[in-house]
Amino acid sequence: MDKRGSPVNCSLSDLLAKCDARQKASVLAQLGQSTAITPQDVQTPSPSLIVRSTPSCKAVKNRQMNKTEAEYSRLLEIDKKEGKIIGWWYEAVTVRLGHDCRYTPDFFVRHNDGVFEFIETKGSHVFEDSQVKFRVACESFPFFRWTWAQKKDGQWRISRHWPSPS
Repeated sequence: MDKRGSPVNCSLSDLLAKCDARQKASVLAQLGQSTAITPQDVQTPSPSLIVRSTPSCKAVKNRQMNKTEAEYSRLLEIDKKEGKIIGWWYEAVTVRLGHDCRYTPDFFVRHNDGVFEFIETKGSHVFEDSQVKFRVACESFPFFRWTWAQKKDGQWRISRHWPSPS
């Protein structure tokens, strides 16, 4: 998103230019490509989390869920009423992946066991940059649970990226 909260489309090369060398190599390996590491890659700031209790600008304040997100939020509400989760928040956390590169997962969930999970929901069409940002976030923050939930042909297809026990 840009400073006004509007979505920004970027190419894979633009996104990778904002990742550090380790992230870039990992993402390209997953995509079956390779890259050379340059000194500029190493100087990229490390990833960080930006947590906001309330949206910071008008454009974000008026942000509403799309139909896919709204449908998934109803599933989260059922889980909350059944006591499976403590709570969930919509676009509550932004992840800084590199210099001028941010990613805001759709949902932030607190589980009963104290574990936090980020959930990204998508419809049948998925842009490459959103897949890359999700992969980079999973790798950069392995101590959270990450879930990719895609609604395709009327069914939810769930891909979970769980932290390995230490």
